[in-house]
Amino acid sequence: MMLRQFYRAPAFLAWALILTFSAAWAGPAKQSGLIMEVESDYFGNSIMKVSKDGIRIDSKKLGITIVSHAPEWSVIAFNERSKSYYEATLEEWKKRVASRAGMKHGKQEIKLTGTAKIEGQKVKVYRWVDDRTRSGRKKPNPVVTDMYAMQSLLVPKQAAAVIASASDLPPDFGLPMRITRAPQGAKKASMVLDTLKCREGAIAKTVFFQPKGFKRVSSEVALIMEDDDEVGDLMDGLKTK
Repeated sequence: MMLRQFYRAPAFLAWALILTFSAAWAGPAKQSGLIMEVESDYFGNSIMKVSKDGIRIDSKKLGITIVSHAPEWSVIAFNERSKSYYEATLEEWKKRVASRAGMKHGKQEIKLTGTAKIEGQKVKVYRWVDDRTRSGRKKPNPVVTDMYAMQSLLVPKQAAAVIASASDLPPDFGLPMRITRAPQGAKKASMVLDTLKCREGAIAKTVFFQPKGFKRVSSEVALIMEDDDEVGDLMDGLKTK
């Protein structure tokens, strides 16, 4: 009897260790994070939740919800009304958003110009000047962009990348809380993105997952139009014109 228990002990210990590591990997059900109300050219008025577990953007303008979470950080956009979703890697998502918004890659050097505070959060202000068009020709009046980025332990760089991608920015500078653009020498800049409210709170990791039972569609455009067939008809119509 004692011998049998002796042989069972290592197996029991191994199983206990597996359960311990699994629990540690899963982490707590809630994490401290940020709950923000954001207004942007791309997402419109949105509620954003972000923590070390992931990021969620509920866009009223697009009528969709965008989520991304650890460990893969792929981007999933879903439409509650049509019960459909679209999924892409973070890099694919960045390229598609940049393409839809008509943005160009290869920004010039981004320089730190100062610090500020937005909704109680400390931010660093970065600036760059874009003096070329998509065709490579120089603009008669270069465009100056200022980005106010928060660097917080609550915000992983992958989460920042989901927001940064909508403005063709690298995630290394932090989570954009405000972005303004203006022709060089202009007195007033236009607002590309702005944070209207921001507070810290406990966020359940379940908010970063898509609902089950949704059908997959071919693109984020199909998701917004709520029908893959509509997109096909639209593309066919464009071809015949």
